[in-house]
Amino acid sequence: MSRYKKYWTTQDGSRIVIREMETSHLINAILMLQKKAPDMLEMYQQETTNNLAELDCRGDGASDYANTEWNRIRRMTHREYLSNRTPYDSLVHEAARREKEYTNSTVTTRH
Repeated sequence: MSRYKKYWTTQDGSRIVIREMETSHLINAILMLQKKAPDMLEMYQQETTNNLAELDCRGDGASDYANTEWNRIRRMTHREYLSNRTPYDSLVHEAARREKEYTNSTVTTRH
């Protein structure tokens, strides 16, 4: 299974196949995710803390899992968050594919 996600979800909840996005939309999506990554990660860390706190109280081995998971999420970088929780890598991969395709077509048409 590919690690790349195939869809981008728009603000209105519509799903678009990433390979079919307009290049300008693709670039704007990448820039938006980069800009919002710090806030998105902070929100994710807060939500996860609340969920893990419930596990920590159970005392049936879930506490060890909660502590391990909290430490992992606490050390997560913005880039790791984008890679693991959003289609960021797919968007960047598609942008690079288009760049390479454009470069190759430009080079082969020049004489």
